[in-house]
Amino acid sequence: MMIIPVTMAHHLQNIFSLYPNISNFMTMQLSRSGFGMVDGGVFTIGEIDPNYTAIANSPKLQVISHGMWFTLVDGMLINGTMYSGHGNSSSVLEGLDPSSLVAVLDSGTSLVSVPPYYTDLIYKDIPRAEPFAILPGYYKLPCDTKLNVSVVFFGQEYLIHPLDLMTIFTYNGTDICLSTFLSSNDSDKNMNLGDSFMRNIYTLFNFGNFTRSSDENPYIQLLSVTDKDVACITNNIQSLGPAVARNVTSDDSTAASTSPSPNLHTLLRNSDIIIGMLVIIAMLLLVVMVLLVRNQMKVFSRSNLKGYNAVSNLVGPLDRKTQFTYDTPYHS
Repeated sequence: MMIIPVTMAHHLQNIFSLYPNISNFMTMQLSRSGFGMVDGGVFTIGEIDPNYTAIANSPKLQVISHGMWFTLVDGMLINGTMYSGHGNSSSVLEGLDPSSLVAVLDSGTSLVSVPPYYTDLIYKDIPRAEPFAILPGYYKLPCDTKLNVSVVFFGQEYLIHPLDLMTIFTYNGTDICLSTFLSSNDSDKNMNLGDSFMRNIYTLFNFGNFTRSSDENPYIQLLSVTDKDVACITNNIQSLGPAVARNVTSDDSTAASTSPSPNLHTLLRNSDIIIGMLVIIAMLLLVVMVLLVRNQMKVFSRSNLKGYNAVSNLVGPLDRKTQFTYDTPYHS
């Protein structure tokens, strides 16, 4: 599920209507640990995370459609060179330059889709890189590839961590590296910026007159959270090792429909471990039940082996004459 479609706007509109004193914006940031793996995040309604207050000074990106959070992108900075245009956005807003790039921020998508022009600029000239025929739109890459890519909004550069530009995928039992920026010719949203981009920013969505007619137009603010110097230390996915790198670009969100299949070998291995533990627990429970039953049977058997024992006569020998004689004889 996207974080910014009309459906969520309706849910938040109810919240903002019930609580008019709450500022009608939400913020989100998908974080990563020092080892490069996905690790928690931030989601707020009506307030800014104290660690990212600088976002209040970020440019306000205009929302260019009604009900959806489309905004314009200047272009992409790829290995030090700025590229722009090559969009196809005439269906989004009348009067918009058809070559303009329109983007939507989507935390429900693991990867990023952009026009083929940009995927080719990022990956095509990498030595030994080639389109991956099994999954159209992907590039197969050397795992030691070093990339420097940013998305530019309103003159501001938002660096993408090199670990977010590739992902490890197991194919025929072999780990290979694939691109996380995929080719797409979507004319509504030229760039669908999923988690591979959103992990690098703190984002504020101000609903404005989406929810309150008296408010200003809705807008988006972004704050870069990827440290360029730190990103250069882990400048290729292979440097973390396959076990860690495979999890770098995975998250708890619903994967895009074009995402690679999960690592079935790992899933099956983990399933075998879990099943094995369940079998051991079941066997232990069975042994305990058998021991309990045997113990109860022994107790029951001992009580039966004693046989029948006559009850002692507490009143002494039976004296029928004494006990059954009338005091006064009966005479007919």
